[in-house]
Amino acid sequence: MTARVFSAGLLLTALGALTACGTVHAASVLPLVRASASPRQEAVADADSMLESFVPPAGAQRVAKASALARAPETIGSPDAVYSHAFWLVKGQPKAVLAGLSARLPHRFSEVGSGVYGTREWFESFGLPDVPGVLTERTLLISVASAGGGQTAIRVDAQVVWVPAKSGSERVPSAATAVTITGIAGLGQSRTTRSATITSPATLQRIIALVDGLKVARPGEYSCPIDTGRELRLTFTRGRGGPVVATVTADMSGCGMVSMTTAGKARPALAGGETLSSAVLSAAGLRWPGFASG
Repeated sequence: MTARVFSAGLLLTALGALTACGTVHAASVLPLVRASASPRQEAVADADSMLESFVPPAGAQRVAKASALARAPETIGSPDAVYSHAFWLVKGQPKAVLAGLSARLPHRFSEVGSGVYGTREWFESFGLPDVPGVLTERTLLISVASAGGGQTAIRVDAQVVWVPAKSGSERVPSAATAVTITGIAGLGQSRTTRSATITSPATLQRIIALVDGLKVARPGEYSCPIDTGRELRLTFTRGRGGPVVATVTADMSGCGMVSMTTAGKARPALAGGETLSSAVLSAAGLRWPGFASG
């Protein structure tokens, strides 16, 4: 799960249990902007669309800013995020105004949390499902605070994380003509390994296609299931025992991350370690006890 940075003094009440980071979410009902749009452009358009989904109460006046709500109650701890916000003023008391606002959102939004900042600002947060491989952490936050004179200030924040596009350096180089598959199971002194080298061009290409098909991992910090120490390492070389052109290590437990090195440089983390491991072992015809295919 992507980490969030909370404002000082924020008391957050989670609505429901935290899920493991491997949870699969349904695709959004909102269409993508266009096939040629970059992930960041999709995130900008999505944030704007989320703001447009907010329906202010009758008599509310849109304003450029509200000093009572100078900052968002929480922000996403990711460099690959876009933020958009808007302000309104309306007559009424903050808590009563907030209760009415949450009921006006479209049904596709799911409430995910609520909180209070200090003793005078309240908020509720709502989420939309991921757009797989493109957008994650699609959050709409509605904050309220007294603006004096019997009025309430409303702040609405749309925050969206995009999945960075995969670069050419995160693919197995064409120079690879062999791959050594090493399975590692267990921790400490109880660790065991199995190994096999594949040189069949057809099998090698199937394995390369599996690696190249992985998506960039969602940025941020995660809360992961327990790591049991199972992993699959792929060492791609120029011929059997030749120079290494790429290494791939897929975690088969925990968050299932995949690390990759090409040209001697570590590349951004990829997602899908357990699925990759099972598919690679199957493609290679390997049935090893203690691993996904065995």
